[in-house]
Amino acid sequence: MRTQPTTGAPRVLIVEDESIIALELGESLRELGYEVVGIAHNAAAAVARARELRPDVVLMDIMLEGDEDGIAAAAALGEHGEIPVIFCSAYSDAGTLRRATASGAHAFITKPYRPDQVRALVETTLAKARLEREIRDSERWFSAAMRCCGDAVIATDAQARIRFVNAAAERLLGMALAEARERPVETVMKLLGPGGSEVSPHPVREVLAHPAAPARDTGAATLEVDGARVPVEDSIAAILGDDDTLLGAVLVLRDVSERQRLEQALDASARRYRTAFEHALAGVVLLQVDGSIEDANPALYTLLGHDPGTLHGQPVAQLLDVAERERERRLRQRLHATDSDGFEAEFRFVRRDGRPLWVLSSTALLRDGAGLPAGYFMQVIDIDRRKQVEAELERLAHFDAVTGLVNRHGLQLELERSANVARRHASRFALLYIDLDHFKPVNDTLGHDAGDEVLVEVARRLLAVARTTDVVARPGGDEFVLLVNDLRRAADVVPVSEKIRTAIAAPLRVRGQLFDITASIGVSVFPDDTEITTELMRHADQALYRAKASGRDATAFHQADVVARDTRRDSRPLDG
Repeated sequence: MRTQPTTGAPRVLIVEDESIIALELGESLRELGYEVVGIAHNAAAAVARARELRPDVVLMDIMLEGDEDGIAAAAALGEHGEIPVIFCSAYSDAGTLRRATASGAHAFITKPYRPDQVRALVETTLAKARLEREIRDSERWFSAAMRCCGDAVIATDAQARIRFVNAAAERLLGMALAEARERPVETVMKLLGPGGSEVSPHPVREVLAHPAAPARDTGAATLEVDGARVPVEDSIAAILGDDDTLLGAVLVLRDVSERQRLEQALDASARRYRTAFEHALAGVVLLQVDGSIEDANPALYTLLGHDPGTLHGQPVAQLLDVAERERERRLRQRLHATDSDGFEAEFRFVRRDGRPLWVLSSTALLRDGAGLPAGYFMQVIDIDRRKQVEAELERLAHFDAVTGLVNRHGLQLELERSANVARRHASRFALLYIDLDHFKPVNDTLGHDAGDEVLVEVARRLLAVARTTDVVARPGGDEFVLLVNDLRRAADVVPVSEKIRTAIAAPLRVRGQLFDITASIGVSVFPDDTEITTELMRHADQALYRAKASGRDATAFHQADVVARDTRRDSRPLDG
């Protein structure tokens, strides 16, 4: 382990087998301002002390006691460290100097010593050692950087002979530095241009011919080594000395095979996506985070009747019915706060001509690489025909196919609705059960189609009498029902029933023949007679029977005492 100096003075180890000379030399060095860290008398001790003390410089006598001399000790130190050695000897023959130089010594001084010579030599040696250490450190930095560099680095001398290749270049060229060294660059690698022909002159030769030109990127090329071709990007520059002497050139190659593969895959993916986008049968919309339209496919423009490209930048809300806009916006914004990536919902869009269009919209949230919202992908499918069919089925489920009035099923829903309103407002409503008198002869004379014409005309007349708050229904056959809502008194239904009978009794011509058709009406009032809607229908039916039994063309109200006295209904049929 190196002993740390007590002062900032250079530290010197003396190796001298003559003790008196060693002491005198040590005293001289101290007087010159150096720190003497130790004295060794033989080669083994010199090596051991040097490794232990790590001095800045060693003054080494060549002739030492023992089997090994100072030159052997210096050689051993050179193998295990970088401590500069100054040889001190009374002998300066050519053989000794050659051995001293071969051992890596930094300087040579002959005995006897002069202090000024010793000082000059030590200072020169220390300065040279510092420079050499800096060079070695720089080389280590460079070597480490080149080993870690992913790009291939190839350096040549001024004659374009290869002097250095890093590990990445060895892999790219398929040969080690030892094999490539000193070979002309053209024999190791070729660069091919876009057309596949060899770049001539070789870029290294070109930069060596014009060394003053700045470093340049030659762009994309193809590296050919032993017939194999690799796409690369290359840059090249001349290497100049301090006096602008041309030392060589450095070529950097980057293997772009993987990048090109990824770019080609990405390009193919983009083309597939664009093809699917352009030719999709469903409308497709790309939205910005703020809901503005970034792109839309031809199917959407066709679906909504807009000219291609005219929707770019517009808010998607402009495509929706006003009543749908806030709901669609809330559904999109909800994606930001949930784990869900999308939703599906039905919306009413609006075509360019103003006509509504029902669509099924599937909207997905798009995120960027950091997981933050980047936009939306919306797919729109036309379901307008389906909605029309659903509406028609709904109508058929609740409305009579002949007259268009509410049917028996729809009547029950209307009864419940009227009952709820009456309870909430503490009001009344009446159920008028209407049966046509003398309707049967129409069917018997002219057939059922003519009978349907009569039913349609009666429905028209009832609708003319009814208020907008009332409900006209046809439960079936030649029976009709009128719900008269918002009554103050039960007696208020009397003038309504009279209007109905008068309207129906008006002359009725069917296919050139006149028929006298009148109406019998049974009335039940909510909640006076009952608060149960099914009983309300039954009470009105019972009242209707009494009206027909009284001679037809009459109105009868539900009377609880009459029902109590006659619970058995006369089973004799009454002629329609």
